[in-house]
Amino acid sequence: MSGQLVNAGITMEFSDYGTTVNVTSPPAGEVGTFQSFPQAAASLTGSSTN
Repeated sequence: MSGQLVNAGITMEFSDYGTTVNVTSPPAGEVGTFQSFPQAAASLTGSSTN
């Protein structure tokens, strides 16, 4: 099985600079590395990264 090439674009708009926020880090079990992302994404869609 071969993969498909996908191109995407994103436009982001930032506002409210200086606004106080309250942020907490997620538990270690809920985060991963960038390198593990393709495999994790494939497991959600039933695809293969090979």
